Amino acid sequence: MTAVRLATLSIICLSLPALAQPAKTGADPAHRQAALELCDVMQMESTLASSINTMMDIQMQQNPMLAQHRPALDAFFRKHMSWEALKEDFLSLYVESFTETELREMITFYQTPTGKKAIKMMPVLVQKGAQIGMRRVQQNQADLQRLILQGAK
Repeated sequence: MTAVRLATLSIICLSLPALAQPAKTGADPAHRQAALELCDVMQMESTLASSINTMMDIQMQQNPMLAQHRPALDAFFRKHMSWEALKEDFLSLYVESFTETELREMITFYQTPTGKKAIKMMPVLVQKGAQIGMRRVQQNQADLQRLILQGAK
């Protein structure tokens, strides 16, 4: 596996937990409940699973040699990157980032037709965004390799 492909896979593996913060204790129960309701309305469990599968599929397309490691990668993601594994961290993230009122406003939005469409489109947007990023890396791979080699000196 090339260093660039290994680095790309590592970034994907590390990107989701980088969003989460350590669980915050002592949060107001109503505030935490609003965060939980928002995550439910946003279908975080299925969206997270779909996004991970999409990223994995893209990586398999980009580097078919990774296919032999798919079962191990799937097991890793189910264990460490599933909604159950990340739920408390995401709840803390939302509680720390938004007031209870803001969370309730987002819940209201995501229950509208436009909000529901945004939820439905998120995995598609993640996939297309990842493809744009991979295409850009491929287009500029020579520059990346040059910068890596210069940094190694």
